[in-house]
Amino acid sequence: SANLVRLALQESAEIYTYVLLIYFVIAFLLTRVMRGLEKKLKAGVGKAPQKKTAAVRVPEGSGVS
Repeated sequence: SANLVRLALQESAEIYTYVLLIYFVIAFLLTRVMRGLEKKLKAGVGKAPQKKTAAVRVPEGSGVS
């Protein structure tokens, strides 16, 4: 796509510079997002799963307090 724009505008260096800048911005943002996701997921690795305890419901008038 950069080649088509270059042919239309006849400004090679500028077009490729803009495309390069856009690429690096997108790559940088994706890297930051993936690092954050990795850090978040890594925080839970190695921890024992939480035990779920069932609440025991005692009916009224049963004499149990």
